[in-house]
Amino acid sequence: MISSTPVRPALRSMRTRIVRVATILTLLTTVVTVPAYAAGTPPVLTVSDTTTYGAGTAPVIVAPTLTITDDDTETLDGVRVNLDTNFVAATDRLGISGQGTATSGMVSGLSWNYTTTTGVLTVSGDASTATYQSVLRQVTFYTTGTPALNARSVRFTLGSSLANPVNGHFYEFISQPGVSWSASRTAAATNSLFGLQGYLVTITSAAEMDFIQSKVAGNGWIAATDEVSEGDWRWAAGPEAGTAFWSGSEFGTPVNGAYNHWSDGEPNNAGNEDYAHILGHPDFGDAIGFWNDLPNAGGDDILIALGYLVEYGGMPGDPTLQITGTATVQVVDATAPASPTIAAPTDGSTTPNPSPPISGTAEPGSTVVVKEGNVTMCTTTADANGNWTCTPTSPLSDGEHDITAT
Repeated sequence: MISSTPVRPALRSMRTRIVRVATILTLLTTVVTVPAYAAGTPPVLTVSDTTTYGAGTAPVIVAPTLTITDDDTETLDGVRVNLDTNFVAATDRLGISGQGTATSGMVSGLSWNYTTTTGVLTVSGDASTATYQSVLRQVTFYTTGTPALNARSVRFTLGSSLANPVNGHFYEFISQPGVSWSASRTAAATNSLFGLQGYLVTITSAAEMDFIQSKVAGNGWIAATDEVSEGDWRWAAGPEAGTAFWSGSEFGTPVNGAYNHWSDGEPNNAGNEDYAHILGHPDFGDAIGFWNDLPNAGGDDILIALGYLVEYGGMPGDPTLQITGTATVQVVDATAPASPTIAAPTDGSTTPNPSPPISGTAEPGSTVVVKEGNVTMCTTTADANGNWTCTPTSPLSDGEHDITAT
């Protein structure tokens, strides 16, 4: 257990009184499972579009040729679209075509909203796969401020979960403040995603933890427990069920180098605490995302469990699905380059050289064409500092010459 008054990420261990009523616990064990898709053949998502976007211009459609193939006539209840590679929360946005820079609204009878901190666009509501295909083809990308000029990957995923490209698993956060650990594990095991068996999340790497915090952004119960033997922390769900990862209390050690993300001074078993959750209350500040041990019923005040995380993937008998894919948006500079200038020879000067070097400045890397009238005299490229020089390919005749650079 940790103090309910955190002052920094390295939280100090203190006892916190836990108050719960048995009848409330009984009620919390009653959960509702919402399927992501009606029974039938799973749909197939195909997307491979590549789009160029000029930084700071109007929103551009991301995946105009995206398809959802479905042999059945059943429905979806939601989809997720998230910015993945090179995402910058301060500048990058997703939206819906025709709705400008709005971050929420309605489209084809479905509600949608975009979360700027995670880069996730959520579309919710029951509709046919044809309707969802039409909606996903309307997803747009745009930027604000001064964005990075590189490629963004935009990931589309059918259902209510987010796809982790690192391990191929899917994750969702179920918000249910006050739910117990045991009720969470039971509920997670009854969930399914297009035939994938759900389970209370097991976090076995820093990359997986980073994905959960940056994209799913849900903090609550995870499948870690030492309820069988104090100090013997094991995963109690999913493919890793029964696998030990931590031995001891706050002074313990990882088992065979296994991943852990305990907060400082945890797990301390301060009050028969045998179950792990992810700190999530805003008062924890930079400590959000670290692990802490709690009793089955959870804590009180800022230590109330906010819900639980469900993971899909890796279970025996899971089907092979194609419900996620990515499109690419190449962000480029939309500002027209400045016109080149001629520094030498200077205006009005004379030269005895019939082929004088002509030099000036231009946008670095741009192509410079030197002309007299409509006749090209020479062509060159400005260097990294914007300087350029070229020599006429044909000698100049005696007399005045009106030379320009473009």
